[in-house]
Amino acid sequence: MIISIPATIKIAGFDYSINFVKHDKELQGDCAYGECSNVLRRIKVESGSTTQQETNKVFLHELLEALNCCYLDGQLTHEQIERLSYGLHQITEQFQLTFVQSEHIREVHKCKKNV
Repeated sequence: MIISIPATIKIAGFDYSINFVKHDKELQGDCAYGECSNVLRRIKVESGSTTQQETNKVFLHELLEALNCCYLDGQLTHEQIERLSYGLHQITEQFQLTFVQSEHIREVHKCKKNV
């Protein structure tokens, strides 16, 4: 099942923008595939140099980062968030859930039909 990711998502009542980026210099400089800024209310996910599975996992990780900040006052460590994101990713893979950027949903449907 393909789940279309909107340009914004509400977390704790705040609008967070979701940006899928390709070859982002800021992320590359940090050796990261994603970033969550609770100050800017933005989630950024590298999608140009990773597999769809990695993009899905990073998206889940960054969502957990935002939830941790908003609901848990940052009590979870980065390692705990990383472990939880792998667990959620395994579940989404088992249920064949794929997260895609809204404007790329037609492209993914074409690829899945050709498989």
